[in-house]
Amino acid sequence: MRKIKFDIFMPAGGVGRRLGAITKNKPKPLIKIFKREFILYVIRSLLKVNIHTLHLMISYKNDCFMNLKLNNINTKLFSDNKRKGTFNCLYSVRSKIKRNFIYSNADEILDINLNKIIELFNKHRPDVLQLYFPNKDGNKIDKNFIINNKKYRKNNNYTEAGLKIFSKNIFKIRLKKKYKKIEDFINDNKNKINIKILIIDKRPFSIDTSKRISRTKSYLKDKIKL
Repeated sequence: MRKIKFDIFMPAGGVGRRLGAITKNKPKPLIKIFKREFILYVIRSLLKVNIHTLHLMISYKNDCFMNLKLNNINTKLFSDNKRKGTFNCLYSVRSKIKRNFIYSNADEILDINLNKIIELFNKHRPDVLQLYFPNKDGNKIDKNFIINNKKYRKNNNYTEAGLKIFSKNIFKIRLKKKYKKIEDFINDNKNKINIKILIIDKRPFSIDTSKRISRTKSYLKDKIKL
């Protein structure tokens, strides 16, 4: 059976203020790990999916992305020069969204089987499938939305991971207010859209802080052929 093609929308305009001088001259996703821009590892982790187009949503020092080498991947850049946020950037191109799409942060890698998650998305057919991982600093989540209840623990808190799968029809509902973050749009409209949550075991490997960069380097060294 031929795999269904997905578009990928990837917000890549992060300033990375917590990293100080490291991101003074470049966006956070372009920090180099083992002499390679981190965003390339993120994209590589998604390549088992049949990708139609990769849409990079850029903002901070967006000229830096012009030299990014993405061989054999159909790529389009969308500039959010006024930094209106991830929701506004997506909503502004809603007329061009013709297929279900994956929304993935550019500064996080998830150690998951993405094709299995796509199978769950196709089975349950939600408007959005969100991934959460256990985290004591997170929040409670609604058990009614969870599709793998065996992973749920009542006393646990959870944090959303940086990947979601959306239906191409997600923006057809009527909006009553403006949103900056895509997460705010989802939370405010949870009674209008079909939300499903999948609990995953591991927190993402990210580059938000020097401590997290060290953890991510260890993961990349062990798991990805450099």
